[in-house]
Amino acid sequence: MGDLLQTAIAEVPQDVWDRTFDLSNLTWLTKIIRLEVPRTYSISNASEELLPSLIDLTVSRTESARNPIFRDVQPALPLYGVSSGFLNPAPGVLEYPNDTSDDNAVLIGVSRPIQFQLPPSTTVPVAMFAGGSGIAPFRGFWQKRVQSGIGRNILFMGVQSRDKFVHESELRGLVQDGSLELHTAFSRDRRGLVYDPMMRELLEQDMEPRYIDTTIIDQGRLVSELVMSKTQGGLGGYLYICGSVSVYETVMSGIKQAIYKCQASTQSTADSLLATAFAERRFMLDIFMTPRSMSKSDPIIPVSKLAAHTGHRKGSRMWIGVHGGVYDVTEFLPMHPGGTLIVAASAGLDASKTFHELAHDTNPEVSSLLSKYFIGHLAPKPEFRSTEISNLYDMWSRYLRLSVENLTTLYFEANNILEDSKIWFSGGLFNIGGVRKFYQFQSRLMQNGFSTLFGVSETR
Repeated sequence: MGDLLQTAIAEVPQDVWDRTFDLSNLTWLTKIIRLEVPRTYSISNASEELLPSLIDLTVSRTESARNPIFRDVQPALPLYGVSSGFLNPAPGVLEYPNDTSDDNAVLIGVSRPIQFQLPPSTTVPVAMFAGGSGIAPFRGFWQKRVQSGIGRNILFMGVQSRDKFVHESELRGLVQDGSLELHTAFSRDRRGLVYDPMMRELLEQDMEPRYIDTTIIDQGRLVSELVMSKTQGGLGGYLYICGSVSVYETVMSGIKQAIYKCQASTQSTADSLLATAFAERRFMLDIFMTPRSMSKSDPIIPVSKLAAHTGHRKGSRMWIGVHGGVYDVTEFLPMHPGGTLIVAASAGLDASKTFHELAHDTNPEVSSLLSKYFIGHLAPKPEFRSTEISNLYDMWSRYLRLSVENLTTLYFEANNILEDSKIWFSGGLFNIGGVRKFYQFQSRLMQNGFSTLFGVSETR
């Protein structure tokens, strides 16, 4: 937008420009430039202070080429990310005049993501999977673990080249101290590093460029044991992934192949082991990406078709609607940080209100991850000339929503209770734990739901 306005200056008469862009009233500004939402960056160090006086950031500068139409506007410079270009300016950018002072105050805030934290125990093993600048939160993780724990720390790191391998000297020191096991993958560099557990060293080795999934598969036995809980014969490790969506997909592909290769006889068994780790809150994600543009040529999905995809039947898909878009969240369901029931409660429905109440609107990372599952636009309410028909449509829409809510709630709540049926009886005696489980979900079964679910006729 800045390039476009700068180009227009030379082609638009001054009086027209002044009338259009009145500097005494900037209401026009928000009409042509979308408001920026806060950008979140992981703190890259561990501090004992509740509100640290100094923080480290690991920021990869976003760069993209200028459109050839604007090649005359600062042609030597690419376009830089608004936040990343500010925090990590390019070496040559200050050669160009600007009015920014290094003394200007910048408003920041600190949030503590409850779904991406170290385990409460300092003895359990921790595995970290990072791609590029995804290493940022893990620097704080390993610093904290080294200070207070004796558990194993394993880092899988994927970057393009050795030149982009950050914190190398610090990581080598941790490896030599026996505090960290490091496995690397360089996708565009033959200068590889191999972790030697006996020597506690990273050995230089010429090897074919590789992605992080190859390194994960090479360490398949260790990775699969980390995923498996102790009751399944594994290590019960906590696993963390930080990086772009493509990094996440590559890491998950590697982990699934590692489990299938070393522990599971079928792919479904491998998926089940992964789902268990997510359900036990031992698998946590910090995924980021730039939201993709959504074409107007994408399918228009009516609300009736959305309602037909509740995912409650075996093998069926689960869709949700959010702010005019429809998303197939079937694959995302087992990895949702808040558990499957939160997403399932909105299956087949327009979940815009719930999305807003959870403050997901202002979280760019949530919106970015959701855009990966976009399948079409939710059809708006048709325009009716008749008020009566419009009212009938509203009644039908409310009835459809109520029907879907009842269907999904009864099924998912009852399914969870029945899956834990063993808690109803213990040693041949009735177990009060079953009652606690029953009330945990605030079940609608208490509201004439038994007859609907089990087909029992009501006595009148």
